[in-house]
Amino acid sequence: MFRALLIKEWKQLRTLRWVGLCLGALLPPFLLVVAEAAKRGRLPFGQISDYSVEQLLTTALPFLAAGLWGLLALLFTAQSFAGDRAAGTETFLLERPVPRNRVWWARLVAALGSLLLSIAVHVILWLGLGRLLVGSSGGPPIAALLVLAAGGAVVGLVGFVAGVAAASFVQSPIQAVLLGLILAVVPTGLSVFLAGFSPLAMLGRIPVGVVLPWLFLLPGY
Repeated sequence: MFRALLIKEWKQLRTLRWVGLCLGALLPPFLLVVAEAAKRGRLPFGQISDYSVEQLLTTALPFLAAGLWGLLALLFTAQSFAGDRAAGTETFLLERPVPRNRVWWARLVAALGSLLLSIAVHVILWLGLGRLLVGSSGGPPIAALLVLAAGGAVVGLVGFVAGVAAASFVQSPIQAVLLGLILAVVPTGLSVFLAGFSPLAMLGRIPVGVVLPWLFLLPGY
């Protein structure tokens, strides 16, 4: 029964997975187009003298990747946990002789698997594109992309936890995405505030104010 539920949830996220994979594949070309336009002075916000593919893939791409993976985490969880509710089929599903925890775990595994698959495919695509554009002797180093994947995975995990929490309280996926975004931003805002309020409170080299919101809010979610 769990396998059937998991297949159902996995198929339900199929369109979002394809959208996420396409967006990830388009990020590096988008960066190259923007950088080339900025180099030629065709952008209103400034001009750059020069750029390199390796620099773009290891400096600018991580910020866009973190945002993309965080957004995908919210979308996957919202659709998985609130999609049936919005379509009016959740009540019918929960009336079947199926333990509710199996339904919940099937949704969780499908959403988390979709997010991890998207992150893995994106990193592989970007590494291959870097090797293709710069050459076999150049391109972004594997270590840099592994750091990118780790940092993006943390952002995705935050979005995932916030998305699951948000989808437990609202009726539609859109509402779950918006509420999940708020829940994900709250720990970040508190970290910045506490770090500025008590900059000398350190645990080794780690500011205590940065860590505390994540230690309490994420388990609370």
